[in-house]
Amino acid sequence: MLALTNVQAKDVHTLDVYLLDNPEHVQILCVLTLAPMTSPLNNVPLYRQLADLLATQIEEGKLRPGQPLPSELHLQQTYGVARGTVRMAMRELRDRGLVVTIHARGTFVAERH
Repeated sequence: MLALTNVQAKDVHTLDVYLLDNPEHVQILCVLTLAPMTSPLNNVPLYRQLADLLATQIEEGKLRPGQPLPSELHLQQTYGVARGTVRMAMRELRDRGLVVTIHARGTFVAERH
């Protein structure tokens, strides 16, 4: 059995639960996918690390065209960064043409051309 310690809800990206039906007993298998993290020890600025993580999610189709990006607060809590870092990451993604921001509506994945 594997035990994880010091895993907090904010660190979990996805949680899949499977029921394995066995004639003798029912087993529950939980699969955690941990959120990719940013590191202040990396030479790349935090906002660029965050922008790169989100860009990868867009390129892999985890965030689809027209889909809203997570809120600033969600990104702050998930990646342990400041609000200004999230805003700079959003600006970086806009500059790359990956997202569009609509005032009072949010930031959305840009349509691909």
